[in-house]
Amino acid sequence: MKNKTDSLQLLVDFYTRKKTVPPIFDLYKTYTPEQVLSKIPVTIQADPHKKVFEKPNKTGTFKDERDGQTYKWVKIGKQVWMAQNLNYTTHSGCWSYDNDVANRNKYGLLYNFGDLKEACPKGWHVPNEAEWVELENTISSGTALSAGSGNGYDATCLLEGADSGLNLQFGGIHRQGYCADLEKKAWYWTSTRINNPIHVRIIDKSTGYIKPSELGSAYGLALRCVKDQDR
Repeated sequence: MKNKTDSLQLLVDFYTRKKTVPPIFDLYKTYTPEQVLSKIPVTIQADPHKKVFEKPNKTGTFKDERDGQTYKWVKIGKQVWMAQNLNYTTHSGCWSYDNDVANRNKYGLLYNFGDLKEACPKGWHVPNEAEWVELENTISSGTALSAGSGNGYDATCLLEGADSGLNLQFGGIHRQGYCADLEKKAWYWTSTRINNPIHVRIIDKSTGYIKPSELGSAYGLALRCVKDQDR
């Protein structure tokens, strides 16, 4: 009787976890747990609401001719993104977090909107709203995002050390003379603006979600550039 109870429990477990659909068993016959397992091919069904992200096979580096710094890049879908935050010093409007060189070396610089065009290396540009949406749709199922909508998308695979290789970092923000959100939030520019509000992207470390928002041009945010030929 114990064996029959164990075998029925195994069947219940498989149904409950929805890992597979067992073949038809004779309910009037006693099976050992081993016999039950031998009849059930264990396969894991993919979650239809979560896209499985494969590691990219196209990565590399390039050198910024202006200051000799070398940056990593990664191809995600049809786009080529910098895999590091930009670290080029513009004539004005850029900051390291808390004026700390160690933060600059790790997170790059924070730029105001007016310096973005100067900041980008030759052959690269500031991604616009549509290009961020394309990236988000590559990693997640669902409809495209618009500024201010919902909680956004699960961006776990875009974060530092994750499979995508993009390595987005929680480098914080520069606000009216002070810095905030280091290792709490990632703030990234887009090039899309409507009057003064500019579309940006925020990733909250506590949730791992990326979502759109809007900011004024004087804030200091991190910058990831996209290669021109993939625009």
